[in-house]
Amino acid sequence: RYEKGQHFLPHTDGFKGPITASGFQQSGRLVTLFVYLNTVPNGGQTRFTKLEDHSNGAGGGVNVSPTQGKAVLHFPNTLELIEDVRTEHEGAEADDEKWLLVTWVWQNYRTDDWYGRFNDRPLSPETVI
Repeated sequence: RYEKGQHFLPHTDGFKGPITASGFQQSGRLVTLFVYLNTVPNGGQTRFTKLEDHSNGAGGGVNVSPTQGKAVLHFPNTLELIEDVRTEHEGAEADDEKWLLVTWVWQNYRTDDWYGRFNDRPLSPETVI
């Protein structure tokens, strides 16, 4: 969730290492999928900074507007865990709340139940969209 005025700096999802922060052994993210859960009329675009938009001659990155139900799929690493820098992206400042569902496909197994360490309370019915 992004609150009004928040943004996300340019980054890639090509996370790799001997053991990642999420508990994956010798692994990296092969696939990123995110889905916009609401429409943000102004701002909040996801911008792929290394890609060129040739459709209007503007260049300078590809912008994806946050529209409810729209999904974005990209591949931050090859199977050999070579990062594809073209997938660098950022989240522009949102003029309103922006909700995303994000998941990744990892190359290898998890070494521990990293997420099981948290005792988060379930969302209340008022919170669920």
